[in-house]
Amino acid sequence: MPDTEKKKKKKEYIHAFTLCAEMPWAILHSKLVEIQGFIIRKMMAGDGFGGGHYDGIKAKDKPRTSQPGDVIVLPLFGTINKRMDMMTQISGGTSIEKFSKDFRDAVANPNIKAIVINIDSPGGGVFGVPELADEIFNARAQKHIVAIANDMAASAAYWIGSAADEFVMTPSGMVGSIGVYTIHEDWSKAMEEAGVTSTIIQAGKYKTEGSPLAPLSDDAKAAIQASVDFYYNSFISSVAKGRGTNVTAVKNNYGQGRVLNSDDAKAAGMVDRIDTLDGVLARLGVSQQNSKAVRSEVGRDRALAEKELELLQK
Repeated sequence: MPDTEKKKKKKEYIHAFTLCAEMPWAILHSKLVEIQGFIIRKMMAGDGFGGGHYDGIKAKDKPRTSQPGDVIVLPLFGTINKRMDMMTQISGGTSIEKFSKDFRDAVANPNIKAIVINIDSPGGGVFGVPELADEIFNARAQKHIVAIANDMAASAAYWIGSAADEFVMTPSGMVGSIGVYTIHEDWSKAMEEAGVTSTIIQAGKYKTEGSPLAPLSDDAKAAIQASVDFYYNSFISSVAKGRGTNVTAVKNNYGQGRVLNSDDAKAAGMVDRIDTLDGVLARLGVSQQNSKAVRSEVGRDRALAEKELELLQK
């Protein structure tokens, strides 16, 4: 790879790593650590980005027929981000913009009687998630919407799923991780030891607040905490609305940031019942033969999303 290309890739890695540290996340902490580690490994190896993602259901992947009473399965797999940006290229996952378009198409289709949101995701960034959850909740008046944790619906993924009419999870599944966080990296000592001196020149009192080139000030920490609290309150309020409960119950009984197994989640009221995707489709009147056909329509998308795990294990 030419030196100019290597420099370009290095800048991309630095941007991606900084993005991890600066944006608020509704994701399993272990997953974000994996993503950061993956970026570092790729940076050291000098490789380009790569990863599978769900980029919307293509025309040829849509149900082959559109008869009255159809059920459509929409996959919500991998790390969730608003757009198919650099972060999604790195870690794989779902674009909220693409998913929202497919969801709207399904709601507008008079032949579709029910929408199943098939979830297997550790969560992701918060941007676009409240809007999607509201859209799903409001669509309940038009379509029967079922979300299923098959097998993981954590953080932002649970936020989205909780807006459905009904939330189901597989017997071996996990749901929860209700919380928001961000990470500040202080590189100042490491840079000092490396003999690097950085001088920040700015206009605007808070323009470089939270910079990794200096220790985090009390004012900056308070501002970051306020941002995290804002999204957390939006998260729990949305879950409370979708699940038909109150904010206090969500705060105290829905895991407090932990993921719960199926028995505990059911007892806490986080899900309505425990079942498989085939079981959900059967209850919606989809025969076993048609169930396999519906699942095959989204199988390629899941296969792409599963490349995420393969990449992270390299």
